[in-house]
Amino acid sequence: PDDDDQNFMPTSTTTNPTIDELDKYLKMSIDDQYRVSNPLIFWHHHQDKFPYLAKLARRLYSIPATSSFVERQFSASGLLINERRSSLNPDTVQNVLFVRSIQRTLQYNPNLFSL
Repeated sequence: PDDDDQNFMPTSTTTNPTIDELDKYLKMSIDDQYRVSNPLIFWHHHQDKFPYLAKLARRLYSIPATSSFVERQFSASGLLINERRSSLNPDTVQNVLFVRSIQRTLQYNPNLFSL
């Protein structure tokens, strides 16, 4: 390579704190005391070290207080599976319902996955 080519090479690398945090988490060894049945306990204990991941975990592991979500899913599956579509593969039905629930969730919470 020519010396002139080196002028176009970046001289410093910019780091992304979220990626750095994820790398740190993936490299850490987890003590047996943190191997609990509730992952939110782990993230509570490590929220200072992993603020982005802890926030994401709280969002992902939060449980709705009502059964309305399940009722809506059951209703949607009844609309999806009818006489014309009675031979749909159960995995296909599950995937369609999952995508619909994500679409509906993002419709009402557009910033859900932003940190």
